[in-house]
Amino acid sequence: MPEAAEFDALTAEFYEGWLHYHPDLALRAGVPVAGRLLPVQEDEDLLGLKGWLEELLLGLDEIDFHALDADRQLDWELLAGAARVEHRELSGGGWRRRDPLGYLPLAVLEWLSGTPDAAPHGTLARLLGELPEHLRQAQVQLRVAAPGLAPLLVRVAAREAQRACDHLRVLARGPRPHRDGDGHAGLAQPLECAAAALAGYHHFLTDELAPRARGALGRGAEHLGLRLCEVHFIECDPAAGCEPITRALEWAQAAVTDADATPAGGQAPVSAEGGYHLAATDAARGHRLPRRFANDASWALSWQLYLSGRGAPGGAPGSRLAAPREQLLLARLDLDLHRGRIDDEQALVSLARLGLEGPAAEARVAQLARHPGDALAGVLGWRLLEQVRDRQGAGAGPGAPAWRALLASYGAIPLPLVLRYGLGQAPWQAAWDAVLGT
Repeated sequence: MPEAAEFDALTAEFYEGWLHYHPDLALRAGVPVAGRLLPVQEDEDLLGLKGWLEELLLGLDEIDFHALDADRQLDWELLAGAARVEHRELSGGGWRRRDPLGYLPLAVLEWLSGTPDAAPHGTLARLLGELPEHLRQAQVQLRVAAPGLAPLLVRVAAREAQRACDHLRVLARGPRPHRDGDGHAGLAQPLECAAAALAGYHHFLTDELAPRARGALGRGAEHLGLRLCEVHFIECDPAAGCEPITRALEWAQAAVTDADATPAGGQAPVSAEGGYHLAATDAARGHRLPRRFANDASWALSWQLYLSGRGAPGGAPGSRLAAPREQLLLARLDLDLHRGRIDDEQALVSLARLGLEGPAAEARVAQLARHPGDALAGVLGWRLLEQVRDRQGAGAGPGAPAWRALLASYGAIPLPLVLRYGLGQAPWQAAWDAVLGT
């Protein structure tokens, strides 16, 4: 079988099985779900998922990477990286079982209840019906893991459970069009039952788990490095030394400080037509399954920070820099938290200096703990974009229409892959060396 056909068959077969273990993601991707709608928790299912990932990795190793076209090579990298990380997490002591937020299907619940026609008829009712048992099983898992739970994660999860409970009760007791969501009447009782399960989960977290939770919040430098490399395609190893990352963050801080001294409106947004030749946009690329499930933190944050740093003429002094300053601090906290240099209380003190306190600050720190490397990848990607612009000129840089088309054409995937595949190896390597080279 030709390599391309073999890769396509392997990819299709993998996702057919993988989405069985992640039905909530299948729903959001528009893939039909015949069985359960909530993620698996049982040991037997998790072992099956681990084995499925191992089969994928073995299959990818048997494919000649260099015989694939560029689009398939990119997908190969995404697939292999995500599988390695998930497999390591399943093998490394079960972090997901120490994450009380991870048991709350908040995204899919809000999506279904907010857009009842987005999924097949009856989907919301099915999910609501599964939620009580799902949360009961979660309590069994968390009760065993209680001493290793991070107190901050327990507090944030309790607040999110209460928020979801309130949301469902508003729907249940609201006007008839809300009660009859999902295309049929009789949804009020499932909404109330699911809300009661969420209230019970909140009570369990606050009264039973919170007094016993004593675990650390960070995931460790090794895991941070794994995610930077395999999820964000930033090949830095914090466990072996952080000099390149620290230097890149210092340069980012200097850039923010220099821009802060520039009067607002003194630097217009970049909008010139580019002179650098780029491939025509192919929207179908972004719909390939490996890209639809890729981590897009560096892609979204980098572009947001790039535009925020440029600002708009006539804005309030310093307003265009609020996002870069905050994200730069989050990146530093991301690095220090997972290296064990700070704890949650120190992270909250740092956020308070930016005026972010209380539940909002705790939610930010929880996000850093649950997604190591995301904030850091956003800032490093921003600096890479700046380097590309500096080296190619404003007319051909990331603000140009051709660049916006490039960023969109590959889908919402890690920015380093967009730059490497979109620019070519030499321009990409030059930008990389300027930001993270030794």
